[in-house]
Amino acid sequence: MDCVTTSSCSRLTSAVHSSLRNGNFSTSAPPLGLVGSWIGHYLLENLPRTARYDARVPTPILVGAEPFSVAGGPIGVVVLHGFTGTPQSMRPLATALAAAGFSVELPLLPGHGTSVADMVSTRWPDWSSVAEAAYGELAGRCDRVFAAGLSMGGTLAIWLAERHPDIAGIIAVNPLVDPPSSSFRDMLSGMLEEGAVSVPAIGSDIAMQGAPESAYDASPIEPMLSMFDGVDEIAARLGEVRCPVLLLSSRTDHVVPSESGDLLAARAPGPVERVWLERSFHVATLDHDAPELEARAVAFVNKVAVPAMSETERLISPEEVRHVARLARLALDDDEVGRYAVQLSAILEHVDAVRRLDTADVPPTAHPFPVENVLRPDTETLSLDRETVLAQAPVAEDDRFRVPRIMGEAP
Repeated sequence: MDCVTTSSCSRLTSAVHSSLRNGNFSTSAPPLGLVGSWIGHYLLENLPRTARYDARVPTPILVGAEPFSVAGGPIGVVVLHGFTGTPQSMRPLATALAAAGFSVELPLLPGHGTSVADMVSTRWPDWSSVAEAAYGELAGRCDRVFAAGLSMGGTLAIWLAERHPDIAGIIAVNPLVDPPSSSFRDMLSGMLEEGAVSVPAIGSDIAMQGAPESAYDASPIEPMLSMFDGVDEIAARLGEVRCPVLLLSSRTDHVVPSESGDLLAARAPGPVERVWLERSFHVATLDHDAPELEARAVAFVNKVAVPAMSETERLISPEEVRHVARLARLALDDDEVGRYAVQLSAILEHVDAVRRLDTADVPPTAHPFPVENVLRPDTETLSLDRETVLAQAPVAEDDRFRVPRIMGEAP
């Protein structure tokens, strides 16, 4: 941001952040009209002008802001980024969830990841509709679906939970839940009346050095006010969040006060597991506690999803998974055994469903496209001597390698 003086820019940033943290202004502050007038005048005079947005000219997506999608197992997770942020802030968490075998959808919310000008015309319904579409896409191909989000992304995850009683659970990282005060909104409205378009950026609140967030350098006012309307909506319906909740709260957060997490923990009737992140600021997904955050998120999904599949639903039992793991010389803990039992059972269920398809009128084919294999001419060559090969076998029987049975053999 270009500022006339460092001190004036600092005063503006401090005023906005203080209002967000405290929810109001001190009694010694100038009257609201003067505050709005001063900030609006300052922004008009000193902030860079935003180029007019032309929808006919697509804006390139910022590097790292691309959506992320992985078709994994029968458990899906919608992952949502925050206000003015991008999928870059959530990609490590999304990658960890995908590595655990889950299907993952991390969309780029409308107006994000390109330019501030693109975001000015977007509103809460635009972002929530994309979250809804991602949830619906996963629900169409997964047995159980979770939602995870940072900041406004956490707000959207709660919004999904309030509208989908069948959602398996949510993971909320420093979500905005407590509606900002009317005085702060009035200040922003006053700035709009003065002609201001945006306020200083709130991105990259990260304690760890050298880990910037890919976010805009300004926060557009009208979309921010629309987000607050969405927060009003979800705050009024917290009593409908009956699914399990993993709430991850940074002890020091300069963007969203911890009282938002307090409100969610107090009003959500479902089980809430709260974890305090002691070394991270707001964007905890890119901060010191990111490894713990990822591990807890994966463990949470496994803990909630695995018991939901009953023993009778599983075609592979945990004991069979342990037996195969021993044969493969794999060391698995109880959580991994349970997860693999569910995932392998889902694979066998899909195979069984394919086997039941009626293919009587489908002509047999070896390949979906009309191609032919190109084979080399048959030529005789010397092969390995049978006795030489069998001499390498740990155990041989009847001129064959003897290997342990995989299934059907007592553990």
